[in-house]
Amino acid sequence: MTPDSTGQKRKSARALKPASSELLRQQQQREGYLAKWRAVDWTKTDVELAEAMGYRSSSSIGAIRRRIGAPKSPRWHQHRSKFREPNLVKWRSWDWSKQNAELARETGLTKERIRQIRQLLGAPQSPNYRKDLSRLRRNTTALQWAAKNLDRLKGLSGAEVERKYGFWRDCPVGEFLKAKGVLRNGRLFPKHRWGLMNFELPSRVLERIWRLPFNMAVAYRSRKHLPAPKWRLAGGPAALQRRGQLRAYNRAVTAEERKAAKYFAERDRAWNRPRGRR
Repeated sequence: MTPDSTGQKRKSARALKPASSELLRQQQQREGYLAKWRAVDWTKTDVELAEAMGYRSSSSIGAIRRRIGAPKSPRWHQHRSKFREPNLVKWRSWDWSKQNAELARETGLTKERIRQIRQLLGAPQSPNYRKDLSRLRRNTTALQWAAKNLDRLKGLSGAEVERKYGFWRDCPVGEFLKAKGVLRNGRLFPKHRWGLMNFELPSRVLERIWRLPFNMAVAYRSRKHLPAPKWRLAGGPAALQRRGQLRAYNRAVTAEERKAAKYFAERDRAWNRPRGRR
């Protein structure tokens, strides 16, 4: 930094030189690029210019036209109609008495594109046009009802909305309620509460108490590398009595049954709690 005649510090010329030279170089390149393309005879078509300048496709010439603000190709209307007319002939040959979904499956287009072509040709409306309108009206009515009854729907799961009101799968009410953050997670209570289980008990006993499918507790114990059960049922209660383990085993089973009963009661109460007057 060096002081100037006013006493203020200014940047040295050496620090400014690289940046200014880079900007100057970029400006010169841009001016050369524009000068090169402005000298082109834009009265020719894109195909002619592409052939003369060694470009593989005329679309590159069209992009350059737009970039530098050159006029459009002289026969761009003809170029467009050259591709449009065969399409019009093909579209008119379709059976417009069919539904949009049927034509979409046959042609590989979307239903929206079929609707646009139908409108372009002035073909009659789709046979299910009025059915679509009635579905649209029904969905609109359902969405309006849901917007006015958010307090009633708050805390319900998607399955409960479908079961109680019947429009979860037939209209976009579910997506609307999800966006509003009204629906609760239907898996608020996980299917299996592994963290609550006492794995000192045999796996078969846990499956009975917690209502698990056959061998599920066995597979979970093996997958999590849990230790073997503290009590083994080989020989029945008499064997536990001889080993002096029967009383402790019965206490553990009773505690596990109470724990499971409390969990299932809370889950059922949460799923089936009253939601107010409909």
